[in-house]
Amino acid sequence: QVPLLLALLYFLLCLLYPKAWVGFDREPAYVRLTKTGFETLNADSARLWGIDFDCGELEHRTAWEIGDLDQDGHIEVAISPSAATVCTDVAVLHLYDHIGNLIFERDIPIRSLDTNSLDPFQPAWIRFRQMNGRPVIVGVAVHSEPTRGHVRGWSLEGEEVLRYIHQGYVYPWLALGIILKPL
Repeated sequence: QVPLLLALLYFLLCLLYPKAWVGFDREPAYVRLTKTGFETLNADSARLWGIDFDCGELEHRTAWEIGDLDQDGHIEVAISPSAATVCTDVAVLHLYDHIGNLIFERDIPIRSLDTNSLDPFQPAWIRFRQMNGRPVIVGVAVHSEPTRGHVRGWSLEGEEVLRYIHQGYVYPWLALGIILKPL
């Protein structure tokens, strides 16, 4: 009778708290934007964890990428929020580990090399790539009038490994094929 009662209690616990199931998938499979942040979901669409930014309401231009960047069997999540209101975190890349711990934050625009970089930039896209056998997070932020794109890349430790300012729109194939050269 005791094992049956314990099994019933475990079943009830799992109904209330699905993460208690043995074999629960704890790896993010995709990102869902919320009004002011995002949440990660596993392959079964169960919410794993979420982050709320202090930037007001996020726009659809928010860029994100998800994948096993360091080949350790755990998924990393990179996101750069785009908010309708001006905030300090526009075009900042945030990298999180598989359980939602912040690994690092980096500003995508290369403000020290662009005299017009005080104007607001918008994140364009983020990609995980390999460069010289090392994992790299590539972030692109764009600005219009005059149109230009800033491309930056970081190692998993947050060390800058590439930077490029392109006059005009930065197409993904351009940044990932031509300018992926180390500093």
